[in-house]
Amino acid sequence: MASSNAAVVANQKFSYPSTLNVANFVSIKLSQTNFLLWKTQVLGLIESQDLQGFFDDEIVVPYRYIINGDKREINPDYLQWKKSDRLLRGWITGTLSEEVLGLVVDTQNTYDELEAIGRPMNDHTKVFLLLNGLGPEYESFVMSMLKPPIPTYKDVIAILQSHETLKSLNQYEGEIQLQSAFLCPEADVLW
Repeated sequence: MASSNAAVVANQKFSYPSTLNVANFVSIKLSQTNFLLWKTQVLGLIESQDLQGFFDDEIVVPYRYIINGDKREINPDYLQWKKSDRLLRGWITGTLSEEVLGLVVDTQNTYDELEAIGRPMNDHTKVFLLLNGLGPEYESFVMSMLKPPIPTYKDVIAILQSHETLKSLNQYEGEIQLQSAFLCPEADVLW
């Protein structure tokens, strides 16, 4: 399990190549159309840093706590594992497009994240997850999108972007009208 990576400290069990520039290895962001190209680049990076054990069950998650005498303490191996897992997770999320990133936001570790990316998801599920992730200020938008026939994921993205643009324009127009109200002299006002 010990890595031969030069960046690993002698007593560290998990590889932690924190100074590596991921963009040198992974030149594309994962979208819905380029999974195989992205996977080839990401796996090349992961394997070059001896981190594939995080995915093939070679590296087992250490117990979070250990018992030392009569005290329960954080396991230092767990802390090292977590640090390496979070670094790897950061590499992966940094190479995802915004639409794909929305699918892995609630994952707990790198394995779950890759599992979510690799698992095919039907269009209605993607629409539901996207709409479910919007805040309460989008309630009317969400309700209109869930009326049958439910639009495709790509259509929902386009409609949501249009909705955001219109919302911004309306807000800006309202601010201009409010400012204009203070600038217009009122000749009929008697004091």
